[in-house]
Amino acid sequence: MREHGVRVFSKVRVRLSGGVELQGIVMPRPRIGDREVLVLKLDNGYNVGIHVSRVAEVEVLGEYVAAVERRESAAKKREGLPRVHFLGTGGTIASRVDYVTGAVYPYFSAEEIYSMIPELEEIALISAETLFSIFSEDMTPSHWSQLAQHIKKVFEDEAPAGIVVAHGTDTMHYSAAALAFAARKLPGPVVFTGAQRSSDRPSSDAATNVVGATLVAVKAPFAESVIAMHGSPDDRVILAHRGVRARKMHSSRRDAFMSVNSLPLARVDVVSRELKVLLGEYKPRSDEVEVHPRFSDKVALVKFYPGMPADVLEFYGERGYRGL
Repeated sequence: MREHGVRVFSKVRVRLSGGVELQGIVMPRPRIGDREVLVLKLDNGYNVGIHVSRVAEVEVLGEYVAAVERRESAAKKREGLPRVHFLGTGGTIASRVDYVTGAVYPYFSAEEIYSMIPELEEIALISAETLFSIFSEDMTPSHWSQLAQHIKKVFEDEAPAGIVVAHGTDTMHYSAAALAFAARKLPGPVVFTGAQRSSDRPSSDAATNVVGATLVAVKAPFAESVIAMHGSPDDRVILAHRGVRARKMHSSRRDAFMSVNSLPLARVDVVSRELKVLLGEYKPRSDEVEVHPRFSDKVALVKFYPGMPADVLEFYGERGYRGL
């Protein structure tokens, strides 16, 4: 594209090999995805991805438009607040829209998170890092092992009150359950959170979920793997679900996560910033860190049906599977 004078935020007309013409603004390439795809924001506001092999001709219609400078406010970090460490796994918990170009930028440094969610300045001292940059559906047992090992290291080296894991919602309950089995003793909770709706949408639930997750990290008496997400369609109640009990029950509702055959472990009011434990039995915070991060991928989920032949099970046994 550079040989045609095309730069990010240039306004262009693209003619495809099939004769179709598209006009719009060239968007920054996502950190995750095919590097051979041109992302174009059309005049109607929608984004389309075009593989460069389909591009027959490109015409630059306008001068390069510089993106609005991203400014992060200097966070007013108050001494004496508990520390919370944020781990990113690919899900974006905070992003900002550039209203000149329409681009959405992911934010994941501590300063960036503070600038997007200033309420956190009064709750915790935040540190942040990105561990993975993958879609949640690409999470594997190997990633769970790496996550568990890194959480152990963070607790040992930095001693935060709790850890917040930003995670895509589609497989969040799998990762939270995996970590629940791996973490035997922890000094604080590991709180998974995410967003059902993108941070650039007015109806996004991201900020409220992050505030609720941070409150769980600093105030909870328990030290377990939990999921902190909306407990109702409004922006007041966050429920902390045990990782081994939680399940996503809806594709887009804010309160999509539920505890199955159990009450949630805790309820958080993000307005009053009060946390109420709903179950009497839980793993308390410990002075020790005990994590068993090894996971086997030799496990299969098999649906039984009447008349199912035995060789279906024998198939897995012959291939070294250790559990069904």
